Amino acid sequence: MTILFEILIAFILGFLFFLIINLLIFKYSKDPDVLLFTEDISTNIITYTKDYQELLRTNIGNNAPYFILYGKTQYHILVSHWTVFDIIKWLELLNSQDYAVSIELILKSSEGLYLRDPRVILSTEFMVNKHSNHILISSFISTELNKVFKMFDCKDSENYYILIQYTELMISN
Repeated sequence: MTILFEILIAFILGFLFFLIINLLIFKYSKDPDVLLFTEDISTNIITYTKDYQELLRTNIGNNAPYFILYGKTQYHILVSHWTVFDIIKWLELLNSQDYAVSIELILKSSEGLYLRDPRVILSTEFMVNKHSNHILISSFISTELNKVFKMFDCKDSENYYILIQYTELMISN
């Protein structure tokens, strides 16, 4: 009976040792930059940065154990005759994470699209992910574009691009 007891004790100690080692490896091998994904952003209404911060605060509490960081920035261009299908294609390109988005109107020059071309910011920063509502985002862009055209008293023209700048959001432990 003592041999069976010793084998049982050795098995339990071995299991505990294995469990502790795995927990330590998991704790210290975590990537400090983890992608952030939030449900229901820009699905019913556009989720601006302030609203997003409030959403995160209520979801994770006031004592968040991490900071939100901006990751890689990417760009997507819509030509002047864009449709809702272009927004669908853009959203399909996104990974399953949250992105901070800003939209600019760029006037088309005769040579093409250059960094020095005049730009007008169409929106303040808002949040999207691949599950955001494409119709809502399309309507939002159209509304903001029409506001600019009305402000400058110009007709809807074919001489512009829409630049969508989107930056992935990550959390840091």
